[in-house]
Parts: sequence; C-alpha cells; structure tokens
Amino acid sequence: MEKIIVLDTSAIINGYNPLLMIGNRQVISIDALNEIIQEDKRKIVEEALEIKRLEKINPEEKFIIKAEEIAKETNDIKYLSKSDISTIALALELKEKGFEPIIITDDFSIQNVIKFLGLKYAPMATRGIRKLIKWKLYCPACGRKYNGEKLNECLVCGVKLKRKPIL
Repeated sequence: MEKIIVLDTSAIINGYNPLLMIGNRQVISIDALNEIIQEDKRKIVEEALEIKRLEKINPEEKFIIKAEEIAKETNDIKYLSKSDISTIALALELKEKGFEPIIITDDFSIQNVIKFLGLKYAPMATRGIRKLIKWKLYCPACGRKYNGEKLNECLVCGVKLKRKPIL
C-alpha cells in the first residue's frame, strides 16, 4: 500500500517543508492551503506545488460529510474548522482509494478523529495525543448534555458550554 503524506495547515505553520520530502507523495486540501497566510510559508508551499512535490486536492463531498459525522460522534466538531474537516475528508478519500494516508498535524482534535478512524498521524511540534477521547458537551450551570452539536452556549440557559472526556 502506497503511503501518502496529507498536510494540515498546522504542519506547514510549525515548519514542515514539502520541498525537502522526496520519495512520498504529498497532498494538501485546498481549504488547508487557503489557510496558510504567512508569506514565507506560502512561498514554500507554492514552490512545492509548482515543481509537483505537493498536490492540492479537493476531497469529494461524501467524504466531507463522513468526516463531519465522525467529528460529531467524538464531539470534536465544535473545535474543527472547515479546513480541518477537509483534511480529514481527504485522508478518508485516499484510504478508500487504497492508499495509506499519514496526516501531519499538531491539531489535537484532528488527531482524535483520525485515531478514531484508525488512520495514522504524525505531529510536528507536539507529542500528539496519547489516547482516543470521546467528549461530552455539557452546560456547567443547568447540566444539560449535548451530543455532536456545534454550539458554544446552552440552548436552555445561555451559559458557555464545557466538555469533558467520557470515561
């Protein structure tokens, strides 16, 4: 099974240089690419794209939907951007096509969803997560529980929601 490096925005921000990688195919979602705003990092990525060391790919909609469903199941959805979902979806699509995606990311919520899916990840600037966590969203004031919703405040009393791991 051919390995493919899937880059998250955090990989580039934390110093991953796709120009230096030889031997493995490297891809990035268009949403993740659009999130790179630091001029020096952007130039590196654009050069890697130009010389075909890096490919930009838009994942199919069905994989975006699947990534969102899994993120809701782990209750990480609230902490994932459109770019993060796109990165996860791209990894899912590549896996279905018979590749072995390895996601380079320091984002703990992405790592959690990736681990839940049984896919591989490698952090750049952190140790990464140690174990899979399913989160429970709850209101600390009234105690109402939420599952898989992208909310910031309680629908009953308006207090900011918190999350804790389900043990």
